[in-house]
Amino acid sequence: MNIFPSDAEIIANNAAYARRWNVAAKNVSPHLAFTKDWFHRHQRGLLWLANSWVTRDWFRQTLKIANDVPEGQSINYIGPNRVTYGAKYLADRRIEVTTDFRTHHKFAKSIYLEFESVWWMLHQWDAVFADRMLPELSFGFDTLTAYPDPDPETTTVDGRVAHGENVEFPGLRNSDGNQSDATGADSYIRIYTGTTTTLWTEISRYYLLFDTSSLPDTTNISDVTLSIYGRTASIAEFDRSTNITSGAPASNTALVDSDYALNKFGSTDFATEIGISAWSTSSYNDFVFNPTGIAGVSVTSVSKFAWRHTNDIDNTEESWESAKQDLVRLETADAAGTSTDPKLVVIHGGLPYQPWYLRAPILSQ
Repeated sequence: MNIFPSDAEIIANNAAYARRWNVAAKNVSPHLAFTKDWFHRHQRGLLWLANSWVTRDWFRQTLKIANDVPEGQSINYIGPNRVTYGAKYLADRRIEVTTDFRTHHKFAKSIYLEFESVWWMLHQWDAVFADRMLPELSFGFDTLTAYPDPDPETTTVDGRVAHGENVEFPGLRNSDGNQSDATGADSYIRIYTGTTTTLWTEISRYYLLFDTSSLPDTTNISDVTLSIYGRTASIAEFDRSTNITSGAPASNTALVDSDYALNKFGSTDFATEIGISAWSTSSYNDFVFNPTGIAGVSVTSVSKFAWRHTNDIDNTEESWESAKQDLVRLETADAAGTSTDPKLVVIHGGLPYQPWYLRAPILSQ
C-alpha cells in the first residue's frame, strides 16, 4: 500500500478544501503546515541542527543558506521566511542580530522537501491513530494535506507589472497598466522605445514584499540591504540605473494589472542606485538602504518595496531612438530553491534581554 498521495490526489484535496471553505485553491501545499507556531515549538531542535558540528553543514545546505550566513556565526532563530544569525552583545548588554527575510515561506518549503517522506508518515500517524486515540502523541499534521493562501498579513508576493502601448513617455508612465505576472521563475524591468517615432512601448516595475512582522516592536534597525540575484541577457542601451522605492499593491499576496498605477509607488530613492552596466548576472546585487529606506521597514506587518528604472522614478525621458531599451533581469522567489531568492537582510538591535531562542553560542562579543 502506498501511503503517499499522488499529485492528482493532492490537487483533488485542494479543490475540495477550497469548495468547502470558499477560498481560492492556489498556493496550496503541504509545506504550509510548517507555520510560525510550528517553527517556534521546534526551535530548539532546529537550532541544534543548524549549529551542531555534526549536522550544521548539511542542514544549512538544506535551507540553502550556507552562503548567506557568514562562516563561524551561529544561527539564532529560524522561521518560515526568515533566518536570524550573528547575535552579539552591545556595550549596554543589549543584543544586535541580523535577520535574512525572503518574500515567501521558502525555509518551510525547504524543510518539507528534505523530509517529505517523513512528513507523510507523520501525517498518516496523526490522521489514523494519534488524533483519535492519543492526542498527546500527535505531531499536528492530521488535516494539513491542503492549505489555502495564508492571510495577506502572513505571506507576500513578488512580481512584475507593466504597461505596453505606443504612447508618449508621460502617458505610458502614468497609465493604468495592462500586464502583471507573479509566477515566473525569472522576470525583468525595462524601459523601451519601440519603433514608432517619439512613442514609447513599455515601462515595467517589480514589487518585492517581505513579511517583517517578526521584528521586535522596539528594535533599532541600523542597516538594511535588499538583494536581487541577476540573470543573463540584460541590455544597457540607455545605460542608466535602477533603484528601490516604496510600492503598495492592492493585495499582499497577488498582483493585478492596475497595480502598475503610479500612485501605488513612491518617488523617493530608498537606496544607492546600481548602474545597469554594472548589474551582476550571476550573483546578488545589493541595494544598501539609506535612512528613508530603513524607515520603510515595518516591524508590525509587511514591508513593501518596488524595484524600478531610475528614469521611471525621476520622470526623466531619454532622447528618443528607435527600438532602444534598458532591460534588467532577475531571479524571482518562484525560482527553484532559495539560493537566488530576493532577500531583505536587516541588522537590528536594542533587544533588552536574551530570550531562549538567542542562546546559541555568541561568537562576537
